[in-house]
Amino acid sequence: MKIGLIGRNGSGKSVVCEWFGSQGFHVTSLSDEIRREAERQQRPLDRDTLTEISNQLKAADGMGVLAQRAIEFTQQYHQVVFDSIRHPDEVRILKAHGVVFIGVDAELAIRYQRVLDRKRDTDFVDFETFKRQDEAEFSGLRPAQNIKACWAYCDIVIDNNQSDKAALFAAVEQAVTAWID
Repeated sequence: MKIGLIGRNGSGKSVVCEWFGSQGFHVTSLSDEIRREAERQQRPLDRDTLTEISNQLKAADGMGVLAQRAIEFTQQYHQVVFDSIRHPDEVRILKAHGVVFIGVDAELAIRYQRVLDRKRDTDFVDFETFKRQDEAEFSGLRPAQNIKACWAYCDIVIDNNQSDKAALFAAVEQAVTAWID
């Protein structure tokens, strides 16, 4: 089984990946290639820089380049979870390889607090910057990102407004089990 996760920043996709990882799935992020490129260029790993590099890669090799690279990277795995899907071309490429899509969503204020709490390199932003970045990624204001358009492909949607990891794990397990049955 191959799963693709779609959701906004701070929605809980990484925690969902953690659950799938505990079930024996190989977890990969489409953003891994962007991070590797940023490191090659000796650039910071902040959200705006990663977005810029993503846009460059997609302009050079097409909007689905990150999905194609992820598929190639994970050929040897039977159970895979793909994270950081942000463009419909990525969804179409993954869907052509049998990927089932799960949407993970949460309210803006909850997602912002999660971002502050996790303290990744991309997370040190004020609320207004977070909202600006979030809207640009969601609505397609950035040509290489349109989470809203990806959302239409979700086979399952999980509401993650709860603050408890165990509750999210239970919701994922219940949703996946119901979908399989």
